[in-house]
Amino acid sequence: MPTAQRLGQVGLLLAALVGPVRAWASQPSALSGATAVAAARASLQRIDHRLTQHRVEVRRLQRDIARQQARSQQASARLREQDRQIAELQRQLQAQHGGTPAQRGAKAPQP
Repeated sequence: MPTAQRLGQVGLLLAALVGPVRAWASQPSALSGATAVAAARASLQRIDHRLTQHRVEVRRLQRDIARQQARSQQASARLREQDRQIAELQRQLQAQHGGTPAQRGAKAPQP
């Protein structure tokens, strides 16, 4: 799966988790007093831990994307330079051999 697609999915997952967590936290619990508070804290800690893990994953994916983009730009620059060198070599070759084949044909005497 492409990195950008995974990054989008992680972002959607984070957004999907926040809404239900807030709704759940605002609802009264069937448990009483301290037990409900302790359960809510434990649950929120687990959710916070998962969110932290997802944020770390998002940052890693962003770094991966940046590295891939940099490599792609470097490869494009190398290809442009190679194209420039090929064009220059072709120009030099044509100059050494009296121009393009069409130009050489025009210079040849007609029977």
